[in-house]
Amino acid sequence: MSKKLQGIYYKTANGSCPVEEWLDNQSSKVQAKMLGYMEHLETYWDQGPFTFVRSLGAGLYEIKAKTDNKWPRIIYFYCGEDRIVYLHGFIKKQNKTPRKEIDIAKKRKDDFYIQEEKRK
Repeated sequence: MSKKLQGIYYKTANGSCPVEEWLDNQSSKVQAKMLGYMEHLETYWDQGPFTFVRSLGAGLYEIKAKTDNKWPRIIYFYCGEDRIVYLHGFIKKQNKTPRKEIDIAKKRKDDFYIQEEKRK
C-alpha cells in the first residue's frame, strides 16, 4: 500500500473554506458519509476504482453519496503525488452534475494554483 495522501480544503484568498463550511451546514449523516469517503479515498487512493467516485473530466472528480434522501457531492482533484484538494460541495438535484457546479470547481482549482505560485 502506498502512503496516505494529504486531504486539504481549498481556501479562498480571504481565508474562507467553502467545502468545510458546506459540510458544517449538512446533517450529521451527510457529514459522516462524506468524511468517511474522503478518509477512505486519502488512505486507499491507489486501490480504486471506487463506486463512490466519478470522473468529471479536466482532472476533476466527484465523491458521490446518497443519504437522508439527498445526493451530496464533493468535487476534488489530485495535486501532485501527495495531496487531494477538495474544491466544492453541493447537493445534487438532477441526474447530471450541473455545469455551474463544475465551473465553480474549475475556478477554484485555477485559483488554488495561483495561490500556490504566490507562496513560492
